[in-house]
Amino acid sequence: MSDVREKLALRNAARLHSAAGHGNADKLKQLLDLGVDPNVRKEGDDGYRWTPLHTVIHAHGLVQEENDDLKYPCVHEGRTACVRLLLEAGASPNACGEPEPVEPSADFVLLHAAALRGLFDISKELINAGADVNARPHGVAAIDGAAYFGHVDCVALLLSKGALVNRRCQHETDRFTTLGFALQYTAAALLPRQLRVIARLLRAGAEIPLATEQMAALAEGDPRRDYLQRVSAAGGFPAYEKQHRAKLVAMLAPKFVHLLPPELVSVVITFWAPVGLH
Repeated sequence: MSDVREKLALRNAARLHSAAGHGNADKLKQLLDLGVDPNVRKEGDDGYRWTPLHTVIHAHGLVQEENDDLKYPCVHEGRTACVRLLLEAGASPNACGEPEPVEPSADFVLLHAAALRGLFDISKELINAGADVNARPHGVAAIDGAAYFGHVDCVALLLSKGALVNRRCQHETDRFTTLGFALQYTAAALLPRQLRVIARLLRAGAEIPLATEQMAALAEGDPRRDYLQRVSAAGGFPAYEKQHRAKLVAMLAPKFVHLLPPELVSVVITFWAPVGLH
């Protein structure tokens, strides 16, 4: 009888992971209602034992490329619903993969893996369920990965939940701050997103890494380099933001003069324009 129960448990675990990986919320709920453990682990092809929450997140490639070899063709609409169902059933938002990898791995930690992929809704669900935004089990924080790939919304979310920005990474010889991670990836398509990330980190109090090898390595004309130099020359982000606002007011005030009192123009511009973020 015990063998039958063990086989059934293994079968249900596989079904739960499959439903999670495919974003099949209805099937997942049926299995959870039957009492299948939301933290049950399944060994993957890489030799690690993952929870169903890991399976949901791992079903999404790190970047949107044709060569992403995903085991589960996860349904976009169902992924957040699956995460919510698992968390409501008692899945741990801070679960790590087993066994612990020798080399640091963002996929090992749920929030890190979600933020690295730019999964905003899933990141929010994990945080609301108690995921530690400043956890650094391998010396790297979730916000570091989000900054590296230019996931602006995830960076903003983590900052709003108390993520620290000036701690240095402890991975091998790397000692980057979060802003330093936003200077590492040089793919041209990501530069506009990384620029927006850098602006938000500066607003949150990030230190400007001017006298570093990272800055020296940036090519002339790199918008991140130019922006950081402008902010530094202004005396820091608060001063740069003030100068930027003044320029916008001087440029746009004549257009609003027939609509608003002069003293309200600055207020409107502050809410309407991304002051300091360019």
